[in-house]
Amino acid sequence: MVVKTERRRSVALQGRRAGFVTRSFAAAIDVAIVFVSFLAALAAWAVILYLLSDDPLELPDPGAVASGTGMAVLLIVVLTLAWSGPGRTLGDVAVGLRVVTESGENLRWPRALVRAVIVVALPVFSMGWILVSRKNAGWHDLACRTTVVYDRRPRSGHSRPDE
Repeated sequence: MVVKTERRRSVALQGRRAGFVTRSFAAAIDVAIVFVSFLAALAAWAVILYLLSDDPLELPDPGAVASGTGMAVLLIVVLTLAWSGPGRTLGDVAVGLRVVTESGENLRWPRALVRAVIVVALPVFSMGWILVSRKNAGWHDLACRTTVVYDRRPRSGHSRPDE
């Protein structure tokens, strides 16, 4: 019964613009994945240094500025690749979202890159704007003319956003 109800809800939402809560949940998943990946890269670096030197095995401490910059760059790269490829990050897949242009087409990498830079550089303002926008659009959506729609289907065609 619950599965059928959930399936009907997914069909009803298909192609509609996603709201703040769903998009924020997907973004939180993406940030967590990038954070764990960053820690794994630091651990790998520590192991390499340990194997190549006589130093003890210690997790490197690049400092707050370098860590923040590294995380931001990694997040921008991941978002750009995901949005310009399948149109969805792992967080988007988990909650059933896809990023498309306002006309429902797939993003090309320059647009995906600009979108990623805006959302990473100004996350609170860009995502917060979704709460007051009638189109559920953040600053990154408005600047790049994109929208985020509910889409649980595998990529087979274009997802036209509702008007």
